[in-house]
Amino acid sequence: MKGAFETGLVIIFGMMFMVMGIDYMRVILVNNNARLYAENILAIIEHQNRYDSDVDVLIQNSSIKCSVCQYQILEHVESQDRLWIIVTFPIEMNHLNYFTQSEIRLLSRPIA
Repeated sequence: MKGAFETGLVIIFGMMFMVMGIDYMRVILVNNNARLYAENILAIIEHQNRYDSDVDVLIQNSSIKCSVCQYQILEHVESQDRLWIIVTFPIEMNHLNYFTQSEIRLLSRPIA
């Protein structure tokens, strides 16, 4: 009887930690995809050395995508020849009932 009780406790706590680990891994993967997406957008803009509707089409047709991410490109307040690339993505930890949005901000080099 003692062995069955210990096995039950190990299974219950093991499953709890497994669910926590899966949720944390999902957060890490989404964060990594969002970072890769932001760096790809930055590389496209810096390679074209401009940002306009044609570059926006290149970004949308890029092979690197993030299905849960949204990007925004804004001018830098102090230096108008630089751009902020902001990628927003959700963070969800279901076991903690925690849902929020996070963002990655990248700053471009001066664009001509």
